[in-house]
Amino acid sequence: MDSATREADENLHTFPATVTTADGASEHVRIHNTFWAGVDWGLAHDSTVWFGLGSKEYGDPTLVMAAMVVTPDDVFFPGDCQDVSMTEPLHASLGARAHDVLASLPTTDSSKVDALLGLEPAPTPSGPTILNPQDASQELLDSLSSVALRARITDPLGKGETSPSLCTHIAEGWGDCVMTDDSTVEGVDFSAYANTRGEVEVWLLDGNADVTQPIGYLGSITLPPTRSDTSPDKLASHTVELVVDTSNLDLSSLPDTAVTTEANKGRVTFSVVK
Repeated sequence: MDSATREADENLHTFPATVTTADGASEHVRIHNTFWAGVDWGLAHDSTVWFGLGSKEYGDPTLVMAAMVVTPDDVFFPGDCQDVSMTEPLHASLGARAHDVLASLPTTDSSKVDALLGLEPAPTPSGPTILNPQDASQELLDSLSSVALRARITDPLGKGETSPSLCTHIAEGWGDCVMTDDSTVEGVDFSAYANTRGEVEVWLLDGNADVTQPIGYLGSITLPPTRSDTSPDKLASHTVELVVDTSNLDLSSLPDTAVTTEANKGRVTFSVVK
């Protein structure tokens, strides 16, 4: 930071400051008053202080959205609630790597950030292939394993066919769907397809089960890798009890790709009956 004043913009509760960017340029920014205690502490203790700015697409490009203080032994995010929402989760997720990873994050090329954080690309719906004899080739269907599912949700999301559809998906296409009404609270039997990787994604679609516009990703299950005695290129036959926690579910917060977020974390659980 090159300079700062304490003449606050009372409407936005921010203070103007001039900071130096990673490439050496100067930027005039506004820093929210809740960040200043941690920022001042960091500067007073010769720590490195990084600021994350908004953008034209996501907020105000002159407004500091987050601050990060890097000390020789620790990294923390000052500001109201930042301990709970940023510092603690990141340290818990990154473990012993937290300091080194977070300290190097601001100078890491954006194309390498996922690798630095240890993230892997998640599978996403491959397209509107419906895994049934009317829409998929028999050769494709014969290459997949059938899974018997007993699905149960904790709370109804609607009534009858107007309720969202609970559907399965694998890389090869979309499987069967069931409604998310009172009947599925009691439990509904349906089937799914699985490939040899054994991972079956669980999604919410609209009442018409429109696979081109999923409502959101709920989670996935991974079947045991045991192969069939009669068809070694397929998984053994399984019956799975699938439970989806639909309590207090905000449909608008669900991710539209197969990633785990706070909105869907832990919502899908399962057990292999046989």
